[in-house]
Amino acid sequence: MNLISKKSLLLLLLISLSSGCVTTTTSRVNDSAKSGRHGVEIGVYKDGTVTLYGNPIDKGRLSKRLKKEERAHEGRAVILKAKGGATRSQLADLRNFLVLQGIPNVTVVTTLNAKVEEGEAANDLEPRHVSGR
Repeated sequence: MNLISKKSLLLLLLISLSSGCVTTTTSRVNDSAKSGRHGVEIGVYKDGTVTLYGNPIDKGRLSKRLKKEERAHEGRAVILKAKGGATRSQLADLRNFLVLQGIPNVTVVTTLNAKVEEGEAANDLEPRHVSGR
């Protein structure tokens, strides 16, 4: 009787493994994936610090990791997000560097256009008068 229960337990285990009941989880879920953006989010700070998944990284190593781990050179989106008062020129410099390294799909997100995308800043924008000739 004990032998039969061991065999049935083994059979049940094999069936559950073959049916795909075992799931795996990933530890890398960043803010861009949570907010609906599909891509790798890179934080750029005013002092020139660049972060990947919240950890500081230099530009050369960033380029290598984006190619090797994230497959950014194959078209995966890279999102440069201004944090801590970073200027547009800092974001543009990093974007140009990444494009020269062979990473084509780089998007720059500043505080203003991030709010406009979410619909928060639509009332904050003041209309400008554009005069014709």
